[in-house]
Amino acid sequence: MPRRIIKSKSFSYCPKHHDALAQIEQIIHKGGDITPYLSKNIKKVNYNDAMLNDWGIHHLHLGARIERDGFVERTDMLLYCRFEKGHAYFVAVLPHGSWAKQELVKTIHENWPALIDRYRVRGVVGDRVTDEEIKDLRKVNVNLFVEIENGVAYLPIGGGAVSSGENVLDVRRADMCLHWADRMQEKIIDDFPDIKKRARDRGILFSDPAVFQMRIWQESFWMVEINSAYGILLGTP
Repeated sequence: MPRRIIKSKSFSYCPKHHDALAQIEQIIHKGGDITPYLSKNIKKVNYNDAMLNDWGIHHLHLGARIERDGFVERTDMLLYCRFEKGHAYFVAVLPHGSWAKQELVKTIHENWPALIDRYRVRGVVGDRVTDEEIKDLRKVNVNLFVEIENGVAYLPIGGGAVSSGENVLDVRRADMCLHWADRMQEKIIDDFPDIKKRARDRGILFSDPAVFQMRIWQESFWMVEINSAYGILLGTP
């Protein structure tokens, strides 16, 4: 998806990273693949990015050369950014390991408060946590408010994490998809006599017993009888 890039008022970087940032901007503008700039940990099936889960902030390496493994060379300085539909927000260029720096949330608040207003909580009073405390508590998947100044506090602007470490919003989406798939299965079972008749009227005979699989084609879900290849469009969850 092509995105418009918007930079924070405080956005700055070392000139040596200009070419890499320009390349990243071009890719994002065109809706290209930024995978080479991401963490190599994305290859791990069970990898959870704690900062992404907590604050919805990605980190991209600023290497100018793609290495043999398909990733750009790793860099000490990273681009911290947030993606929304149609837009990419460049928050800051900071050192590797700035995963819990609350100034990132503060920068988003100061530049694009409407972007995260739905996560803002009002009337909350408590002790502020340090960046180091946030980093430690993330290791055990504890979700925290971030109070960036007096009277301004936010829930996890990336959704937060469940006890297993996965993102809360991802778990909700997965649950929704599973419930939807169950409903579609029940519908196919209930409508099977009519489905079988419509197929037979077109000269298509199912195996006995008929065996259906859910498949994805052209960004839509289908239920397909695997022996006859007869497909029923289900749509999307």
